[in-house]
Amino acid sequence: MTQNKIVVGSEEWCGLPNLNIPAIKTRVDSGAKTTALHAVNITPFDKNGSAWVRFEVHPIQYDGKTTLICESPVVDKRRVKSSSGIGELRYVINSQISIGENTWEIEVTLTNRDSMGYRMLLGRQAMAGRMLVDPQVSFQFGKVSDEELDKHYHNFIKAPTGLHIALLATNPNLYSNRRIIEAAEERGHFMDFLNITDFSIELNNAKAIMKYKGEELSTKYDVIIPRIRLNLTKFGCAVVRHFGSIGTYTQNSAQAIAQSRNSLLMLQRIVASGVLIPPTQLLPSKSESIVNQAPLDGKQIRCFVINGLVKATILKSKSEDGTTKLTPIKISKEERKMAGLAVKTLNLKVAGVDLIQNKEGTYVQNVYSSPSLNEIEATTAADLAEMMILGIEKNLKYTYIV
Repeated sequence: MTQNKIVVGSEEWCGLPNLNIPAIKTRVDSGAKTTALHAVNITPFDKNGSAWVRFEVHPIQYDGKTTLICESPVVDKRRVKSSSGIGELRYVINSQISIGENTWEIEVTLTNRDSMGYRMLLGRQAMAGRMLVDPQVSFQFGKVSDEELDKHYHNFIKAPTGLHIALLATNPNLYSNRRIIEAAEERGHFMDFLNITDFSIELNNAKAIMKYKGEELSTKYDVIIPRIRLNLTKFGCAVVRHFGSIGTYTQNSAQAIAQSRNSLLMLQRIVASGVLIPPTQLLPSKSESIVNQAPLDGKQIRCFVINGLVKATILKSKSEDGTTKLTPIKISKEERKMAGLAVKTLNLKVAGVDLIQNKEGTYVQNVYSSPSLNEIEATTAADLAEMMILGIEKNLKYTYIV
């Protein structure tokens, strides 16, 4: 019988009335069994002899400032496997859900969905007997505008109290940049985006004056997170170097970025530290030295390294149709040390490391100073953006206040 069922699209705006969440954009996925809600700072507590849980929800994607504090009785703690195949023990609560004029009760699991495209995922258990999904359409019950979201949530914007951080890049809409900004705001930091191409540096009378959009910066930043496009390396490093000279902490220094992007210097330095690389030839040319690296067969592995520690790893392989396939992979303790050593040798605090793994051994192929978060977060469900901010807090001995 389908006559009493509502037809929904692949994405809908939902409400969770008893959690006081009036609107949250939701992915409708009949392939997923359970329903998941984005939640952070999840804290269990006892209330009148019963198990409860308190948690924060950021209902708007890529917005770490808007924060709702929710409480609910605990129904269960259950191991749930994510879309990336990684199991996680989650708290389970009951909640009402509203779609259009339809409201019913569902089970919801609580998990950090920062690296996912939606703050909520509606699984098939919550749909059973009530919904039909048409995957070719979206928002069958209407969209929620930015103005409406502002009306709903303007009283729930958390005022920042932490560090003044600036992300130095060129495109604020890139996934990696949005995620870093969001993670910093969730941790209560002041966050600005500064476009490298809007800077200028004037050198006069033994003084260096840096201007942004033609004026001297009025904000004194505690931290700069540089994510410099390859074709802007020299100028970007000059900007980062200036920030460093006035006492601003830079997550990756100008010197570290520059040497990581000089293939000749980078390879010489990591080899000198004892890191294995593929057979490589350094040759002179009219413009610049040429690095010829022998192609090696084997597994291609990308590591994400923060403060010398490997935080996530993925395997890159080819599918039968020729497309790139990404899967989580565990590497050995020795391989983790090798990746960490390569990054430490270059004095980078955050980096991507490409490994080649075959029957002869494992080799470091390349080191990147501005690694992308997109593929590796989506594949492993690791919250690398938050780990980057935690790394800054640790290095500056900053104490986070909830």
